[in-house]
Amino acid sequence: MVRAISETVNGVDQEGVIIDGIGAVNAEIAVDMPSNAVLYRTNRIIDQRVRTPNVVRMQVFVSNYLNDDIVGTVIDSVANIDPTGLVSQAKNMLLNDGNTRGQQALYKLRWLQENGKPFRLYTPHGFYENMLIKTIRPVTNDKTMDMLYCEVEFTEILMISLS
Repeated sequence: MVRAISETVNGVDQEGVIIDGIGAVNAEIAVDMPSNAVLYRTNRIIDQRVRTPNVVRMQVFVSNYLNDDIVGTVIDSVANIDPTGLVSQAKNMLLNDGNTRGQQALYKLRWLQENGKPFRLYTPHGFYENMLIKTIRPVTNDKTMDMLYCEVEFTEILMISLS
C-alpha cells in the first residue's frame, strides 16, 4: 500500500499522506438492534436494524529514511557523499518545512483530521467510503525513534438524503 488516503466524496482531490507501511488493521462493521423486547406480528423484524458507522483502526508507519518523490531521492544521493551533514538538514528545510518526514506526515494527518473532507480509505481487506480521522495516537519508543508510528482510528460519516 503506497497511499492510504485518496479521493474525496465529491471528486475534488485533497492532499493525502504517503504511508510506507501498515501494521494491524481492524474494522468494525455493525448494526444496532432494539434493546427492548418487542412483540412482532409480521415478518418485518428486519426493519428494526439500524446501520452504524464503520470504524477502522490502523497502525501506520512513515520512515524518515525514505522519500515521497524524486527530489528527495536525489538529495539523499548527494547527502550520502556529504561529510558535513548539511545536505540532509537542507533537505528537511526544503521539503518538509524544517521537520523530519515522519513529523511532516503527522502534521498532514492532523490537518486531515481537523479540516479534511470525507475520503476513501484503502485497506488490505477492502476500502471504506466517507471516512474521517477520529483519533491519532503517535507512539515513540526505542524501535520507532526514526519514524512516525501511530495508531489511527477512522470513522465513517453516514450520508443521508433529505427529500
